[in-house]
Amino acid sequence: MVKDAEGDLDKIKKIKEKQVIGVEYQAHIFALACSNMYIHQDGKSNIINGDCFDIEVMEQVKKYKPTIGFLNPPYQVDKKEDTEELEFVLNNLEVLQTGGTCIAIVPMQCALAQKGGKYELKKQLMQKHTLEAVLSMPDELFFDSDIGVVTCVMIFTAHKPHPLNKETYFGYYKDDGFVKRKIQGRIDAFGKWESIKADWVSSYINRKAKVGFSVNKIVVANDEWCAEAYMETDYEKLNNSSFEETVLNYSSFLFQNKLSCSVSNEAVDNKPIELDTSTWQSFELKTLFKITGSKTTPVLELEEHGNGKYPYVTTQAINNGVESFYDYYTEEGNVLTVDSAVLGYCSYQPLPFSASDHVEKLMPKFSMNKYVALFLVTVINLEQYRYNYGIKCSQTRMKKAHIKLPSKDSDPDYEFMEQYIKSLPYSFSI
Repeated sequence: MVKDAEGDLDKIKKIKEKQVIGVEYQAHIFALACSNMYIHQDGKSNIINGDCFDIEVMEQVKKYKPTIGFLNPPYQVDKKEDTEELEFVLNNLEVLQTGGTCIAIVPMQCALAQKGGKYELKKQLMQKHTLEAVLSMPDELFFDSDIGVVTCVMIFTAHKPHPLNKETYFGYYKDDGFVKRKIQGRIDAFGKWESIKADWVSSYINRKAKVGFSVNKIVVANDEWCAEAYMETDYEKLNNSSFEETVLNYSSFLFQNKLSCSVSNEAVDNKPIELDTSTWQSFELKTLFKITGSKTTPVLELEEHGNGKYPYVTTQAINNGVESFYDYYTEEGNVLTVDSAVLGYCSYQPLPFSASDHVEKLMPKFSMNKYVALFLVTVINLEQYRYNYGIKCSQTRMKKAHIKLPSKDSDPDYEFMEQYIKSLPYSFSI
């Protein structure tokens, strides 16, 4: 604000005396805040030591006629005792002038809630105020604090009920260019932040919809308020290397676990095939597969059966999702498995297998061989950006999901998928 005043001393004085208002509940933090402001010659008359939910405190704040609210509310640890994060957002909006802007950084779970207290608060927010935007923040934004939580920024316009046909802007603001360094924490080590910030701000101001980055979407309270739920996947990221890596990893898995005798970079067919994703068609995942869970089998039970030839599939994203092999299985093979606990990692399971918790199955409704399976694995794994520790790759989400595939006569072109994988290095080894 001082920078925007461009040296106007009267304006700067007014900013410091009248235009910054804060409420702090804890007395010792209040004292520190006042001391900090005094040292920086910012004054302290507008910091209120009290409860932001107290009616008298709210009336005191309203006298300043604030137009902008910023908050990073306390995050719930005890669900029974602690105040919901969105209660603080409603409180902040309540003291703003009509048309004012509230910007709050909250746990992603607040945006995803479709039942319970958080959902009821989402309904209240939309009944009273306008949801302008939700920005998904970097996963490790608070990695060096006690709150290791995935967050989002919500932006509201105060005292204007959310219009029924209003499109909200959703941004996938995940890569801020910062990297982790010992002692220093997350820092802008490569000087990327300024250009990234300019792009983020421009995209928000102009409500730009960009594949793989942002989307405008009409939502209601029981929808998920995040870009990951609605954003279109950037299929231009797919290239020969993407599929080749899948084939190499799978052939390495076969060799490492003695399911094949060797790994060679030879292709089944050396004739190159062009990959043009611009012509691909969108298909619902549930039309291609029966999406279901797998039976959870404890390791202790598997150990009773002893080591064997059947994979034990877990939520790990290495070794094709397989932790070990036992002489027991509960699921039939030739299916895709997906981790629904962490990142939505997809893998192809050719053999009968058993599984840990949070392993979902995609059972093909078509005749699937290993070549087609690895093509599909590569495409499905492109969707991993949608999932993290706050957003699980659940059966419900997968049943709503779409993927793009090469098509022929409005159906998936499985023949192309097979021939394409056969043209890649290492395909001979699978």
